[in-house]
Amino acid sequence: MLKLKITLKQAEEMVFHNFTRGLIELICDCAHNLGYDALYGHEVDRHSDPNKVLAQPWLAVFKKGAVSEPIWT
Repeated sequence: MLKLKITLKQAEEMVFHNFTRGLIELICDCAHNLGYDALYGHEVDRHSDPNKVLAQPWLAVFKKGAVSEPIWT
């Protein structure tokens, strides 16, 4: 951590972010293997606003035809 000039707390947060991303990837891989076309979820965000816990949406699409262009009328 001295080489990166970050605190232990910052390093810990980086590990947790990476771990969370790994879990999301694992969930997406399993959903794809089970035949799902897409997966929609939320990730807990405790860092964007120090006074709030936010639910940030995410979308993973596994098949090209699962999502189409919007039809603007």
